[in-house]
Amino acid sequence: MSEELIRFKGYVLLNMKKTVNGVVYIKITDELRQEFKVTTEEASSLVNELGHFEDCPIWVLMAEYEEKIVRARIRSKGPTISTTANLFDGGGHAKASGANLGTWDKAEELLKALDGVAKEYKENQKEA
Repeated sequence: MSEELIRFKGYVLLNMKKTVNGVVYIKITDELRQEFKVTTEEASSLVNELGHFEDCPIWVLMAEYEEKIVRARIRSKGPTISTTANLFDGGGHAKASGANLGTWDKAEELLKALDGVAKEYKENQKEA
């Protein structure tokens, strides 16, 4: 990893957020990426750095791509996330999906939907 990417990784870990039900996420704007001198691909490659929290079954890295288009990389260590990704012009696998959000407004909708998935998953785990 380049020094810039390592510094950016530190930023991601220090500035990640969590929803009420345990969806870890970070929003990466074009300005932020430029400040750290990392490419969109380098920044997006850090998605799995968010997956180390034991009480958080879903994590998401959202980033601005060309022309300020927002896309999300979504990962899971339990619940199926591809169904939710499909609702946001995306798709993928049960535990690794992506979504084309277009705007940051859609990002909030995605987080709300994924928070519901995390809540249901945790409730089902308690019953098992």
